Amino acid sequence: MTVFVFENTEESQQRKLFTFWGVDYFATSYTWVNLPLMAIFGIVIALIFAPVDQLLPQILVGIGYGLLIIISSFCHSIGHIISSRLVNAPVKSILVTATVNVTHYEDDEEPPSRIHVGRSLGGPVFNLLVGLIAIAVPNHFFLLFGTVNLVFAAFTLLPITSLDGAVIWRELRDWKQ
Repeated sequence: MTVFVFENTEESQQRKLFTFWGVDYFATSYTWVNLPLMAIFGIVIALIFAPVDQLLPQILVGIGYGLLIIISSFCHSIGHIISSRLVNAPVKSILVTATVNVTHYEDDEEPPSRIHVGRSLGGPVFNLLVGLIAIAVPNHFFLLFGTVNLVFAAFTLLPITSLDGAVIWRELRDWKQ
C-alpha cells in the first residue's frame, strides 16, 4: 500500500467517518493514534520554534500546530479529489490511518499516464496554493499553516515509493496513451 502506513489496512476494520464532495472517508481502528501523534509533533515544533516562558501555553500552541498539520493533510486529499475529477477518474474513497491518508480510485482497468499524473499532481498543487495564500496572511498560525502546506507539497513530490512524486516520475518515464 504505502511505506508510511504502519498497519495492515487490508485486514483492519474500517468505519465510515463522513462523506465530503461525494467521497467517503474511512478510518482504520488505529486512526485515533493520529491525533496524539500530531499533537506531540506540534508540541515539539512549538518547543523549538515558538519558545515562551510558560510550558502550558506552549503545549496549547503545540496542540494547535498539530491540528494545522491534520488540516493540511485534509487539504492534500481535497486536491486529489479535485484533480481526479478534472481528469475524469474520480476518487473512490480516502482511508485515514494512524499516520497518513490513503487515496483509493475507481480503476476497472489500468488508466493512461495522463490520468495518473493528473491525479497525483492534485494533492501537492492544492497544498502549494493553500500554503501560498496562508503565508500572505499576517498571522503566526497562518504562517505555520502555510509552511506546513508547502512542506507537504514539496515532500509528496519526492520520488519516494507510494508518494505522488514516485507516481509522477514513473508515469513520465513510462508514458502510456
